[in-house]
This record gives sequence, C-alpha cells and structure tokens, in this order.
Amino acid sequence: MNNLPVVSRETAVSVVTPVIPLNFVYPGLSLAQILSIIRAYRKLSLLILLAVLSLTALVMALWPRTYTAMVTLMVNYEVNDPLNGKELPVGQVGSYISTQVELMQTPEVLLAVVDRLQLTENKDYARGYRGDSGTLREWVAKKVSKNLAVYQGQLGSQLIYVTYSANKPAEAAQVANTVAEVYLTSNMMRSLKSQLTGQEARMARLNITLASRHPEVVELQSQIDATRLSLAAQSNNLSAGTSAEKIPAVQQEALPVEYKFTTAGHYFNVSFVSRATPPVKAGKPKVMTGLMLGIIAAGVLGLGIPLAYELFNRRVRCRDDLERHHGIPVLAEFGALPPQTSTLPMRTVL
Repeated sequence: MNNLPVVSRETAVSVVTPVIPLNFVYPGLSLAQILSIIRAYRKLSLLILLAVLSLTALVMALWPRTYTAMVTLMVNYEVNDPLNGKELPVGQVGSYISTQVELMQTPEVLLAVVDRLQLTENKDYARGYRGDSGTLREWVAKKVSKNLAVYQGQLGSQLIYVTYSANKPAEAAQVANTVAEVYLTSNMMRSLKSQLTGQEARMARLNITLASRHPEVVELQSQIDATRLSLAAQSNNLSAGTSAEKIPAVQQEALPVEYKFTTAGHYFNVSFVSRATPPVKAGKPKVMTGLMLGIIAAGVLGLGIPLAYELFNRRVRCRDDLERHHGIPVLAEFGALPPQTSTLPMRTVL
C-alpha cells in the first residue's frame, strides 16, 4: 500500500468542454427576431410596398394593348379512286394539313397580303426600315410573320386556326382574314394551273387523231377556256383583291366560303368555319396576372429588403438577439417605454 503513487494536490485537472458555435446551435432567425425587424422597419416596408404597387399600376396602364383575331378553316376530303374506294389514310390527311399550315406562312402568301392591304404605306409597319435588309415589302412581310400564328387543332383535328395580333382590333381581324383569303386563292391558282396543264396535254393528244370539230375536242376546248378564265379571275383577286372587312355585309354573302383543290385524285375542300371579327378585349397585357405579380413582388421586396439589410447590420431588438447570437441569458424583459420619458430603444432586456 505504501508503494502506491501519490497524486499531488497542486496538480490541476482540466476538463475540456466542446464548444459549438451559436450559429450552428440556433441557425437563422427566430420568428420573434423577424417580427421585431419588421416592426422596426414597418414604415420603410410600407413605402416599398406602395412604390412597387404604383409602378405596377403605371406599367399596366401604359403597356400597349395587343388584340388577337382568329380565323377558323376546316379541311374536308374525298378520294376519286374507284379501285381503292374513298378512304384516305389518316396520316395523309394530317400530312396535308401540316403542309398547308406551313404554306400559309410562306413569303409568297405574306408578300401578297402586304400588297393587298398596302402595308408598305402604313407607318407602323414601315417604321425601322433602313434599306439594308432587303426591300420594304420583305421587311413588312417579316413584321407580319412575327405577329402571325397558324396551327392545327388538337388530336388530329381537321381545323386550321389563323391568328394575328395587332395594336388595333380592326387591323388584327383584317390581316387574319386576308392571310386566309390569300392562302386559299394561291392554292386555288396552283390547282387550276395543274388542271390546265393536264387539259392542254390531253388536247395535244386528241389533236393527233381527231378533227378540230370533233365533239370530244370541242368539249375539252370549252373546259380549257373555263379553266383559263377561272385562273385569270383568281390572279386578279390575288393581286388586287379587297379584304372582307372593306366589303359591305350584303356583298360578303357572295364571297366563296369553300375552295376545292385536287391532288393526285384526292379532293380537298377548305372552307371558312368562321371569319375573324375585331376582338373586344385585348389579349395582352393580362391585367389581373400583372397585378398579382406586382403584389407578390411588392411583398417580397417590402419584407426582403429590410431583412437583408438587418442581416448585415445586426442590432439587438429582442431577447433572442442576445440569447441566440451572443449566448447571454436574459433574466427579464421590459415592454416599450414612453418616448417622452426615455431615449432608450423600444425594448430593454436584462
């Protein structure tokens, strides 16, 4: 027992206590801290809120109105094929409609629309032209294409929608109708040209074996003359036609509502389901959506700016500021003191 080592009473025994930073113990801000910051900056938050809402209302009021008009076309078809019947593959119909959607937006159609409506003389369309990017007609046609949308209905629909957006309701309807009319006229001209080529080829074969007064030759010649007259009429209509908006309502009833095209024995009838009318309500801007976004932005900025500023300029505003960030226990907390009797902060903690 006497051989056991004796520990000196003067030897200090130290206990190492792990220290965890308070930022990890109490991450972020407590609800009491957030409310105290909002209360301290309530006037600034209200000012930011009113400023953002006023700016939103001003933008909505000054934003140019855009009106969108729509034309609806329907594509019907039939097959002139006695061997295979009158059923046309669905895929071929869809392919035909997709092709027509693309053709409706080609420069050929758009340039004809520009000429018919004399858009080169419209200052709104000619504005910005400098002469280094093609002709004025091409410049205006590109502007028209940016506001034009042509698409097929959903789920293999036989409907084609033509929409045009402009700053004036009447202009939106006029351009949309003219695009549809020019497209149909151009397609009719292609069909008539193809038909005329076939008739002339057949006439050349008949002239080899039949006399000029043969009934078959006479009948074919009358068909050729009728096709040429129709082609000339469509050509005049394309180059110097008048949009439906400029035609009295009584005369509009005489306008063709259905156009028939022939392609490899397949007959496609494209008809107007509805013409465009001047829209009553602007499509853009969406006022309610803009106001809702403005309210959200006002709330985020009104609360976010004071909170962000306080994070970089911390102050003691409540007991959590001492306990959470400085590790100082608070024994008591007093309410706000009257401003005339004290110059201390709003809340005093011990």
